Amino acid sequence: TASSWAAPRRSWAPTAAAVPPPPPSAVLQAVPMPASPLDLPEDNGVVVAPLGGVHGGVGRCLDDQVCVARLKILNHPGHYMNHEASHLIDPVSVEYWASLPGHVRDQAFVFELEQAHVIARVDWKDRGDGMGAAKLSLEARINDAWQKLSTWDAAQTSNWQSHTMSMSLRSHQWRLSFVCNHGDENHLVVQGARLVVKLPPTSPAHNVIHSQRITRKLW
Repeated sequence: TASSWAAPRRSWAPTAAAVPPPPPSAVLQAVPMPASPLDLPEDNGVVVAPLGGVHGGVGRCLDDQVCVARLKILNHPGHYMNHEASHLIDPVSVEYWASLPGHVRDQAFVFELEQAHVIARVDWKDRGDGMGAAKLSLEARINDAWQKLSTWDAAQTSNWQSHTMSMSLRSHQWRLSFVCNHGDENHLVVQGARLVVKLPPTSPAHNVIHSQRITRKLW
């Protein structure tokens, strides 16, 4: 299985590299990841973002309490053609991850953080079609076993979505599963996913220092 660090690369340019043609059902333009957090309404436990998104960049602290984690992929379920798993966690990629043909259920990604953290929320984005994620789940690696924190339904939308965790567990390793899609029988497609970690509670003065330190470490 492949492992890859999500490292910032050059800025996005509208010229895309030539790739082998996907099947007709997969022909949709990928959208670059947005870069600024927003205060968003919540619908059935899932926040749906308008165009502009909910994300900061990898390692960027969104406020004094949460920060976008840098992730390493330890395990993934494979990919179709050049729609690799690394696109899922690349903050500047305009591409997307696509599952192997016919693999549209229980597509699990194991991520490793550089240090143990509590996950505050999960952000993700797909294209809003039948290949997009309809249900997700998150598990933490605790004492050599996986413990599930949450399973939730996703809206069928091309906007960024966000799910806040109600359970707090601290772990180095996290398993994010795309349980099923919105009905397509060929592929499950996701453009981006982020784990947003909680920063330790400190005094306001120390919060600023800690945010700067964790940002440098995550970069």
